[in-house]
Amino acid sequence: MEYTVELNGKEYSLPTFKKSVRKEIERVTAGMRVKRIRQKSLDMYLLVKKLIGDEAALEVFESDDMEEIDLNMITVAFIRICAAYDKPINESAKVDPFNGMNEEINA
Repeated sequence: MEYTVELNGKEYSLPTFKKSVRKEIERVTAGMRVKRIRQKSLDMYLLVKKLIGDEAALEVFESDDMEEIDLNMITVAFIRICAAYDKPINESAKVDPFNGMNEEINA
């Protein structure tokens, strides 16, 4: 399966959604409840950078200096990456898994 995320009007490829990626996302998400804002932003930034690559992160954030990066952009990028990984599941949930069989039974 291929995953992409749109950031600043451009699409970026994401790695396959393996167990290691899920664990990293869960680690960052779990830390959001207990860490300070600066650390939360840094954790999200480092994961986004890891997933889209150094060059793409520099393009998206226009800097590699945390003091210069818009913190909301980091959060938006993280949320959009999570949504990109959830997209196949969300789309398949919209499809009738029984392919109309319920209608035939009730007819």
